[in-house]
Amino acid sequence: MKQHKEVLLKTTKDYDLTKHKEIIEITQHLKQATIQHQNELMVQSSKMASLGQMSAGIAHEVNNPLAIISGSLQQISNRTSQYPDIQEKINKYVFRASEGVERISKIVIGLKSYARDASKDDKIETSLKKIIEDVTELCREKFNSSGVQLTVDQLPKLQVLCRPAQVEQVFINLLNNSIDAVQTLPESQRWTKVTFEQQDSRLLIKITDGGSGIPEEVAAKIMDPFFTTKEVGKGTGLGLSISLGIVHDHGGSLTLDKHSKNTCFVVEFPIHNYKGRQKASA
Repeated sequence: MKQHKEVLLKTTKDYDLTKHKEIIEITQHLKQATIQHQNELMVQSSKMASLGQMSAGIAHEVNNPLAIISGSLQQISNRTSQYPDIQEKINKYVFRASEGVERISKIVIGLKSYARDASKDDKIETSLKKIIEDVTELCREKFNSSGVQLTVDQLPKLQVLCRPAQVEQVFINLLNNSIDAVQTLPESQRWTKVTFEQQDSRLLIKITDGGSGIPEEVAAKIMDPFFTTKEVGKGTGLGLSISLGIVHDHGGSLTLDKHSKNTCFVVEFPIHNYKGRQKASA
């Protein structure tokens, strides 16, 4: 009996020691993972700060020659009457060039907005129509170069109380994620659509793409910080979690529509100064 107790005691001690070692190993692993995540976050923050400075600098530098081009086009347009034989053709070229200048101007405005830290800005009454237009203009070239078709439904003339630069960041992130998700799919699935729906005092903005949805096990973690399905170096896993925080701060929600046959993210905002039966109009 005594010998049996000694064997049992030794086994128990060995088991406790093994468990203790496992706990130490797990703790060390968690510490290393935490340090690695912190380092990645610091690197990403540094990159974003550099990107912000660079974007602001580019926007400033582009604005000056843009103003010269715009002024010169106006001068040409004013003098076309002196050349009646080619007036129509000149005006056509001037119009096309002016359209290009306007598009560049919108991109510059988008860059300036994206580059600045808006976390301490006051929330202001803002047209969602303008926010979506600025964002899609900024992202359109990436859609074109990636071979992904972008469609935006008729924009509502409704106001939201927000920090515009932060809300723009949310939609830029969702649209960029959509491009990354579908650009390697068959051509019939390379599309993204932005749609709108009003539910009483709430406005729903849906970003749907040609993907066939997100697996349940991934969907459960997709909003978690540092979780990403992208290749190493292509994603930090912070985009959706940051977007979620921004939307919550604006009294809204960001969710994955699990009932959609395609991949669909839904951003919901409260309509500012909602008056009972007020409806979205184009």
